[in-house]
Amino acid sequence: MNPCQLTESIWQWRTGGLGEQLFRLKMKSNTEEYGDIVIEQTTWDLMSPVIRVIKADPKALVTHEILVDIRRGMPLCEHAPEYASMGIRLEGEPAQHDPDRECGMLYGGCFEGMMLHVETGEHHYVWRITEYLPDQHAWVATWPD
Repeated sequence: MNPCQLTESIWQWRTGGLGEQLFRLKMKSNTEEYGDIVIEQTTWDLMSPVIRVIKADPKALVTHEILVDIRRGMPLCEHAPEYASMGIRLEGEPAQHDPDRECGMLYGGCFEGMMLHVETGEHHYVWRITEYLPDQHAWVATWPD
């Protein structure tokens, strides 16, 4: 099964008048079991970026590539800002588990047990990375208890 059919991470980028630039990161699942995370950063020439979380469902899927790039501090694509500048970071160490269990180690690392943080000027969102879904090449992220 193609993982992109079930989970997608999309960077959208556009420029507008007065030096405006909009970057939007969508982490969307095409299944009813999981929700979405949508983060937006708007910048103007002479102002600091404004970061907003448009959607933050309590249970969502995050593609493995996004988590690898967040850990490395790199943007997903050429025009995108670095994740840290959008208030996105990972904290903690991966959980210890049976080495025979599939967890994405072959593709850049295990993230089970780590915390995904998104901070805006007004809010702080946190998801715990709980489970790797190899058929979707994505991780389940849930709000901690």
